[in-house]
Amino acid sequence: MILNASLAKSLLMAAAVGMVTPVHTRLRAESAEQEESREVPGVKVARAKGGFLALAVENGVWVARFLDETKKEATPDASAVVVRWNPVGTVTEQRAFLKPTGEGSAMSGSTRVRPPLNFKAYVTLLGPEEQALESLVVDVRGLAGSSE
Repeated sequence: MILNASLAKSLLMAAAVGMVTPVHTRLRAESAEQEESREVPGVKVARAKGGFLALAVENGVWVARFLDETKKEATPDASAVVVRWNPVGTVTEQRAFLKPTGEGSAMSGSTRVRPPLNFKAYVTLLGPEEQALESLVVDVRGLAGSSE
């Protein structure tokens, strides 16, 4: 059998498509698995109305994320979060006001949190007119390895 140039190109294209499609499908499946298995950082605390609040220290500041019952990120039902804590080695308590970030379910503040993380944080979720929706106590000793 003699192959001309157009037949050879067609066979090469068919082989290439046959090889690319399974690789593309496998990569898409792997990225979907990574998306599902992505762990939300922080200490997770169950909320009274259902769902969870994940409180973490990222880059030296507080970050609060709202999670649904399956621990996936959800839309926050609070307009702001206030965190207060009494750090080791100080007499006065520290406070941070967390506002929504562009990430959807996350709220972040600007007050620095200095290690060691050996204390309890008192978290208050605020509603639209700054009324308290819910109060939580979070033991942040579990964050000791992830502070910065």
